[in-house]
Amino acid sequence: MKKSYLVTALLLAGVLAFSGCGKEEEESVVQEEPQQPAMVVQEETVQPQVVDEQPEPVQQTEEPDTPPEGMTANQLTGEWIDIGLKDQR
Repeated sequence: MKKSYLVTALLLAGVLAFSGCGKEEEESVVQEEPQQPAMVVQEETVQPQVVDEQPEPVQQTEEPDTPPEGMTANQLTGEWIDIGLKDQR
């Protein structure tokens, strides 16, 4: 008796699952819009500017590899920090 209820319930669930997946055919009405002429965009001609000056080289200042007295480099940022802060999080 329980077996027949289980089979009936499974069949009903299957029918409901597949009936929800069906496609309804709808007639779509496509309304054609009147053709409008395309807008014409004129390209502007841009003349490149000629620069005779040479750019000055940028002088890069490098930090010294030796730390100042009582300082050490931070492991994450590389900035100089006090030696007492070295092992702190």
